[in-house]
Amino acid sequence: MAAMAMVDQTTSLSLVAAARALRDALSGFEPALVSGEDAARAVKELALTEKVCAAARVRAASRAAECGAHREAGYSRPTEWMARATGTTAGQARRDLELAAVLDDHPETKVALEQGEVSLAEADEIVKTDQACPGTEHEMLGVVRRRGLRAAKEKGRRLRQGAIDIEELEQRRLEARELRTWTDELGMVCLSARMLPVAGARFLSRLEAETEREWKRGNRQSSYEQRAHDAFVTMLEGKGRGSTTRPELVVVWNLKNDTAHIPGLGPISTRSARDLARKAVVSVVLHDGVKVERIVRYSRSVPREVRTLLEMGDPPDFDGPVCVDCGGRFAWQRDHADPLANGGPTSHENLKPRCPPCHRAKTERDREAGLLGGKAKGEGRDPP
Repeated sequence: MAAMAMVDQTTSLSLVAAARALRDALSGFEPALVSGEDAARAVKELALTEKVCAAARVRAASRAAECGAHREAGYSRPTEWMARATGTTAGQARRDLELAAVLDDHPETKVALEQGEVSLAEADEIVKTDQACPGTEHEMLGVVRRRGLRAAKEKGRRLRQGAIDIEELEQRRLEARELRTWTDELGMVCLSARMLPVAGARFLSRLEAETEREWKRGNRQSSYEQRAHDAFVTMLEGKGRGSTTRPELVVVWNLKNDTAHIPGLGPISTRSARDLARKAVVSVVLHDGVKVERIVRYSRSVPREVRTLLEMGDPPDFDGPVCVDCGGRFAWQRDHADPLANGGPTSHENLKPRCPPCHRAKTERDREAGLLGGKAKGEGRDPP
């Protein structure tokens, strides 16, 4: 036992010495003195090292908490001690310690975390989902490796929602609804809300329609967030028009298992879907899990099948549109994959959702490739 304790102490001292040596090396690093290629290589290696260090840190903190080291440092709770040591909040420290406590129950994630393949946030998403939906660890780890944290959060959210009975889920949502307001140091009124899916979907539909009108009115020097603010004020003043006052929603209904959900937000009960169809302008997409059976539009306007299909997202999840380049949600625009100027059709297959920055970048690439009717970059004009 004494020999083992001596080995453990030697390992700990070696780790501390290595960490100090790394800090010394990093403190003298000057990016302006290296090439762009070397800087990119440094980013990759430092990111990997950072994840490995974070994994070792939370495991060490968990062990220190077990031994009561926080009390020796003058803290009554380990979360307070860890928050102080890491410069984070007590809430984040608590989540990190909770993750470290259950890592042994998720061996794949533990190995990936120790090797720097996943970050603490990614590991937390994997573990949280596997705890709610046992047996999903490998699947979630694959999503993280292929597509990163954002996709893992989306996948985890869907899996966790699907593991809860729809009536229980709606009751939880009812209890979790809230709207908070406060004033910041500039005297700005700030809002934070958790809205029920039906109410939230109707609100987002109205807000996005009016924000788009802000752009059409010429308000193009402002950021999207600033235009959304102006659109929200317009809505509050009752000046919105068209779909701003009559929101259009999409509800996806699976005929095979009789379930419904709002793309991008999650499942709702079929009772809520029926109520929604009586109260709002709704397109109900009926499918059997493989193909779309039909689209029923509850409104007096002309059906817009192609637009509805885009708003659904891709099967089989039909979870709403995401930018095909960066994966971002909302504020998306319809973009012709094969440009209209190049003869591309206006069809569901050729229309792709892209956020404004990615849309502009794609347009520039098309222009440089000569697909917009002009000459390609670096080339002369085509002969008549």
